[in-house]
Amino acid sequence: MAPRRRGSDPVFATIRALTKVDELSEKHTRRGIRILLAVAREASDRGHELRLGRGGRLEITVRPTTSTLLLKEEYGRVPRKLTAQDKKWLEEAKANPNRVLPRPRTWERGPTGRVIVDILERRTSGHAGQWYDDKDHGVQDYAAAVVNCAENRAGSEEARHASEARAREFYRRQAELDREAAIELLVQARIKDALSEQVRNWRQAEDIRVYCDRLEQRNTAQASDSADSTREWIAWARHHADAIDPLLQNPLPAMPTIKWSDEDLEPYKPERPILFGSGYLRHPF
Repeated sequence: MAPRRRGSDPVFATIRALTKVDELSEKHTRRGIRILLAVAREASDRGHELRLGRGGRLEITVRPTTSTLLLKEEYGRVPRKLTAQDKKWLEEAKANPNRVLPRPRTWERGPTGRVIVDILERRTSGHAGQWYDDKDHGVQDYAAAVVNCAENRAGSEEARHASEARAREFYRRQAELDREAAIELLVQARIKDALSEQVRNWRQAEDIRVYCDRLEQRNTAQASDSADSTREWIAWARHHADAIDPLLQNPLPAMPTIKWSDEDLEPYKPERPILFGSGYLRHPF
């Protein structure tokens, strides 16, 4: 495939056809268009995508980021043109040096005559780079600096995406490990509870049988009107002891099968810092 002719991108014709650049006065429009053309040519030569937005904003796409070039006039303190009243006050102040007279303001806020070459960062709506156009610099100087800035942003953005991807994978794996650990803790806790309950039932059954033997001895030695009722009570108690005794169960107790839900796991999961937004917490990547 034949190489693309330098400056053949349609965006160049669009830039040349501009008659107005937002935030630039007519005095600086031609200079602004020259800067836009130089930057677009430099970016095109390096193989980057270009798009001219509204108001003469040039978008340079260096995958995976898009940087926007904005030209605007600098505003600051500039000399103020004195009015007739101001001149009168100055003459009175000179003629009466000992009198305190109101002095006119000699400056005001206005265009300084310099053009600001600004790279806007879309993701944060901040400034990625800024240069001041003056007589000491040619438009080609801004072209290289602007495209370099866009490329540096793309590199840092790509590194940020890779870092966030590693962080997401780290926290996903950490969540899996936390869940596995929580399941193990829950299972062990419920097995211990089942064992403790069986031991309690066994000991209670043994205590009931010992109690029944003593009660039966006293009931035999001491004849009373309630002897039949006592024997009935002893028979029920022995039956209850056999019912709760795990050693008499058929089949005998074995390793229990533990079931759980995600809500059951929550108390067993370790406390982790909360993640804020999409940037995650700081991580060692």
